[in-house]
Amino acid sequence: MVKIKIKGNEIDVIFTTNSASRYATLFRNKIFFSLKKIGVSQDYIKLKEEVFPIRKSGAEVYWYLNGFNCYYSYNRQEKYVDNLQIISKLIDAEVNKILEGSKNFEEFLNDFIEDDYLIEKRKEARQFLGLEENENNIEIINKQYKKMAKEFHPDTENGSTEKFKKLNEAHKILRKELE
Repeated sequence: MVKIKIKGNEIDVIFTTNSASRYATLFRNKIFFSLKKIGVSQDYIKLKEEVFPIRKSGAEVYWYLNGFNCYYSYNRQEKYVDNLQIISKLIDAEVNKILEGSKNFEEFLNDFIEDDYLIEKRKEARQFLGLEENENNIEIINKQYKKMAKEFHPDTENGSTEKFKKLNEAHKILRKELE
């Protein structure tokens, strides 16, 4: 078992070694159940589903709540099923905070709200970094950032303060999405 800290929560993770499809279904259903506790209908929840849950892939979940589009993704683990497990446990922990009164509804929304502006900013950030439109591997993003930082740093011969600022902003946007 490994402890992972996300959004102020310490989550216990047991990595999946077998029955990945069964566990992916279990974690998916836990997400539906947790969000239902705060009034989100299953019809308003969309998960990125992976046919082969042991494949190296991030997990994403979108939901609609009180007029807001909410979103969370995670891809730091090797397998989709393990990334989905982490999302499932995070959402459950956050929903339980609302139910026990240690977090209010507005704080929950602010942690997960997704707006069209942010979606466009993420797309622009990936384009600026020269990444695929759906690149979610933080290691690849960091590698490209470091490569470009050497090129754009103002102290280098061909450096540019403006490009360096834009690079840092793009990296910050993507890092925040994936953390």
